[in-house]
Amino acid sequence: VANTLIVCFFVALLAAFFPLHVLAELTCLGTLVIFFVVSLAVLILRKTQADIPRKFRVPFSPLIPLLSLACCLYLIANLPQQTYRLFVIWLGFAGIIYFLYSFKNSKLKIEKNTAPSFD
Repeated sequence: VANTLIVCFFVALLAAFFPLHVLAELTCLGTLVIFFVVSLAVLILRKTQADIPRKFRVPFSPLIPLLSLACCLYLIANLPQQTYRLFVIWLGFAGIIYFLYSFKNSKLKIEKNTAPSFD
């Protein structure tokens, strides 16, 4: 519940300072980038790790992932330039939050601090 309230607060804060069409374009760009990455991963994993068992196989591969990549690139290319700049800023903030959180909560750091010393 606390995480939901935190996300709601940040979304409301963004909605207070940015026009709705800007937020919609940022959401579209973020979603398209995710679809692009997933389609690319499907192609790469199909070639590099073809033997691992999968519960679902993409039909007509590699045609469907390639069409998905092309459609995503077309839609991304037709977004306004302002959306790209804001997306880079958004990724920067997200990266900072991610790395600060992971630095404080790293399992490797915890294991290193609790490992026995043989000095």
